[in-house]
Amino acid sequence: MLRYHRPTAEAYASLKRRLEEPSLRDAFFGALQAMGKLTPAAEDATDREQFEARARAVHALYQDEHHHRDWIDVCERLTEFDELVVSWRLRHIQLVERIIGIRMGTGGSAGASYLKLTLDKKFFPELWEARTLLTE
Repeated sequence: MLRYHRPTAEAYASLKRRLEEPSLRDAFFGALQAMGKLTPAAEDATDREQFEARARAVHALYQDEHHHRDWIDVCERLTEFDELVVSWRLRHIQLVERIIGIRMGTGGSAGASYLKLTLDKKFFPELWEARTLLTE
């Protein structure tokens, strides 16, 4: 994305700075670490092990609702954000199909076929996994 903004120095610098800053996801899990709910990942931890540790940390918040109501509210808002993005993606797929049908999409993508693959993507999959842990 940066290369497209190189001709506009101000936009390029702003975007570059933003891409180097911690994301909302980084801030959320960093806060859980600061609270002692999530231990830093071992250097040799697999992605799956890190995912499971983050899901267990979120699960721990829900297990102690009396002391973590504010954090549970944050989790609920982040989960709602994921839901709203999926709703937007679905509407976008319908719009693309209405306008271009099943033809190739912009930027050389597979169009609506590619977009349908994005419906399962979440920004905070650990929050959804924590719900699974709550029902076990």
